[in-house]
Amino acid sequence: MGQIKVSELIPKDAPLSDTDLIMIAEETSDGYESKKITGHEIIGRAQTGMQPTLVSGENIKTINSTSLLGSGNITVNTGVSLIAKKTMVTHTGGGVILIASEDISSHIVSNSMIQVTAMYRKTVGTQSYTPRLYINTSATLTGATLIATFGTIASVNLINDNVANFAIDGSGNLYVLSPTLASNTRYGNTLAGSVITIPSPCFLIWGGQLTNGTDTAVMLNSNVIKYA
Repeated sequence: MGQIKVSELIPKDAPLSDTDLIMIAEETSDGYESKKITGHEIIGRAQTGMQPTLVSGENIKTINSTSLLGSGNITVNTGVSLIAKKTMVTHTGGGVILIASEDISSHIVSNSMIQVTAMYRKTVGTQSYTPRLYINTSATLTGATLIATFGTIASVNLINDNVANFAIDGSGNLYVLSPTLASNTRYGNTLAGSVITIPSPCFLIWGGQLTNGTDTAVMLNSNVIKYA
């Protein structure tokens, strides 16, 4: 039998099967030796070290019952997210003033909870300082609704650490503690609250009351966390 180039072989019009038998010639020291190789051996050697076909739920896990196969992105909701952060905001006196604001409209989710933590320090002045929280349709105190009054700071360099929780129901209402009782509140608080319709858009506003125009305070840090 004469030599035939691989390029001259007639292809098989079907996938290679395990039982297919192929004759090959292996060069030896004194010529050539005919050998047989099965389709099973060829397939096995070709697949050595290769990634097996991925099957969702079998050799590749799912996330929240969602398959990882295919293109695109899978959003993983952990249920807790930081939606706003304010750090080292200095403000001076002259009555109730706006310290900072954040549009949280996109984070208003039914049957969830928003927690605001805030730490303040009075740095200059002789009058007491009262930090507050409001919501409004814009970043202004004009027409804003008071939702929390934090603990008053009477002396310079004292630090006031506060937490206030707000629940959102399925009808667009915000459940809050009485603003005068919202200071230093945490989980499990049973104080009576009130229901406030959430404005649209919804801006969260940090405010503070400094009586003397020369008094100064600092909002050291404030985080707004959503629990879905």
